[in-house]
Amino acid sequence: MKFSVVTAIVSLCVLQLVGATSAGYYDEDNDGGNKCMNRAPKDPRPAFDLNGAIGIWSTDFNPKNFHAPIGTRIFRKKITTPKRRGMCAVKARIIAFADDSLKFYVNGKVVGEAALQKKPVVTSFDAVLNPSENVFLIEGLNHPKHRGAGLVAAKILVEYSNGEREFFTTGLDWRVCPDTETVTAEMSTPTFDDSKWGPPGDAKLSRYGAGVTRVQA
Repeated sequence: MKFSVVTAIVSLCVLQLVGATSAGYYDEDNDGGNKCMNRAPKDPRPAFDLNGAIGIWSTDFNPKNFHAPIGTRIFRKKITTPKRRGMCAVKARIIAFADDSLKFYVNGKVVGEAALQKKPVVTSFDAVLNPSENVFLIEGLNHPKHRGAGLVAAKILVEYSNGEREFFTTGLDWRVCPDTETVTAEMSTPTFDDSKWGPPGDAKLSRYGAGVTRVQA
């Protein structure tokens, strides 16, 4: 009788282990070191817009009319995946807006851009992500031809391996580079120290009207 009970307990443990492995949890013998689950989202990817994003620029703009010095500004944000078992970042959908233009970098690669046009433009694009840490850079340009205001805004939809999704937006928690207009490879590394960078200013995305914030990705 005792042997049967022990056998039952062992069998239950084996079944639990097999179930965890089949769900995508880490198993160094069978999984090749992959700690990520493989569970598709239950719902289709939602359409989304820039609602909730803050339009940002360096703080040297005129607060009365928002005119800013011409030139490039670099904005940075590192996003870390929540530490939950089997949860890894997989991909992102990004919608972005620029006055006058921007390049969007994910982990050092340009994944999209809003080219210089006669009026500010909204654009959207996809990016593949690293499982745990991802660095987002926006290289914004206030062009000498257009002068006036400078602004970038973005919303990022991150999709995780366990089927969850999470939104991130540009805001005053991003960092803006104070002393260079050139993007370097080092800026896109997770260990890069941006503590000497400052917070951006709120350049008021609402000035561009609801037509901008309602464009969907």
